[in-house]
Amino acid sequence: MRRRTLTEHYDVVLLHRDEAMRQGLQTMLAALQEIRTVTSVDEADDFVDLVTEHRPEVAIIASSVEPSTGQILLEAASRQGTKVLLLLHSLDRRCVVRASRLTVDGFLVEHGLTTESLRDSLRALRAGGLPVPPSLVRELLSEMNGDGQRDRPRHLTPREHATLELIVEGLSNKQVARRLEISEHGAKRHVANVLAKLNCPNRTMAAAVAVRDGLVEA
Repeated sequence: MRRRTLTEHYDVVLLHRDEAMRQGLQTMLAALQEIRTVTSVDEADDFVDLVTEHRPEVAIIASSVEPSTGQILLEAASRQGTKVLLLLHSLDRRCVVRASRLTVDGFLVEHGLTTESLRDSLRALRAGGLPVPPSLVRELLSEMNGDGQRDRPRHLTPREHATLELIVEGLSNKQVARRLEISEHGAKRHVANVLAKLNCPNRTMAAAVAVRDGLVEA
């Protein structure tokens, strides 16, 4: 299913097992003018039911869920065109590695999360961007440096390089297609080629690699 464009006001579903964190996030979200409704749950099954029935524009999922469960949740959201923000508990290596392997629409980090940063992330989503806290980008870069990926050669075509620049800007496939004046299918192919050549599982990692290695101007 196609991802919907966020309207000025939208519904949010939040999944977090920690009651204090869940209620705190719900209060912060409810305070935002952009939010129409926010519903929080602590079980994966309830999350799937809510997303399937109500098709919210945005879902926030805590990264503490098991990887297999997380994939089920992401697939349920994707079927309904719901954009997903992954909420990281911390920036320790385990959380960062997990984040680097998931295909989501943006990231949040619990530490230092504020109403303003939530608003900024939601606005970035609405604009078609991929919100990533700078602290997460730094940790991703550090993780990749430790893996010795810097020395791998990059052989991008001019069109792939242009695609990479747009990925760094946080544009969706549809937006990439519009900017490059090509079909959405062609944009998807270029994005897939870029991810493969940079040995990155998702756009977030590709953007981090591009900035780290100077493949595009930051």
